[in-house]
Amino acid sequence: MVKTYHLELNGRQYQVGVERNDGKIAVLVNGRKHSVDLAELNGGSASLTTSGGAFSVLLDGKSYDLEVKESEKGVSVFALGQHFDLSVEEEQIYRARILSGGGQQAAGEKEARAPMPGLIVKIEVSIGQRVEPGQGLIIMEAMKMENEIKAKGTGAIKAIKVAERQPVEQNQVLITFE
Repeated sequence: MVKTYHLELNGRQYQVGVERNDGKIAVLVNGRKHSVDLAELNGGSASLTTSGGAFSVLLDGKSYDLEVKESEKGVSVFALGQHFDLSVEEEQIYRARILSGGGQQAAGEKEARAPMPGLIVKIEVSIGQRVEPGQGLIIMEAMKMENEIKAKGTGAIKAIKVAERQPVEQNQVLITFE
C-alpha cells in the first residue's frame, strides 16, 4: 500500500508516495521511484516522523546522514551541510484544504483550476462579475464530498470554462480572471 504526501521545499511542490513491502521501502517522488533503506542512528526504530531524530538513509545506493526536527513550517532537515524547511501533509488533506479555499494562490494568477478530479455541481459566479478573496466560485463534488472553490484574490470573471454537471480532471482550468 502506498501512502501519499504533499511536500513543499523552497517554493517547489512534490507528490511523495511511500510504499512498504516485506520490510523494504520504496519512495515515489513525482512518479519517479527511488529505493530507500533507513536506520535511526540512536538505535531506535527507523521511522521518519515530525518528532525527529538522527537517521542514516541509503537512497538509490548513496548514503546520507539526516537530522530531522519539528519546525514552525512542519519539518526541519539538516543534510549535506545544509538546512531545509519542509512543509509536509497527507495528499488527501492537502487536496481537501485546497478545494475548500485554504491554499495560497500565486500572485498574479489568472485562473482557477480543479485541484483533483470531480464533478461540477454549481457555478456561483457569472462572466464580468467582480470577486473578492474568499468568495465562492464553484461547488465541486470530489471524494464523495461537496467542496467550494473560492477566489484567492480580487478580480473580474473573464470566462467560465465548465458547466454544471460536467466532470473535470485535476488541473483543468475552471475559470479565468481579467
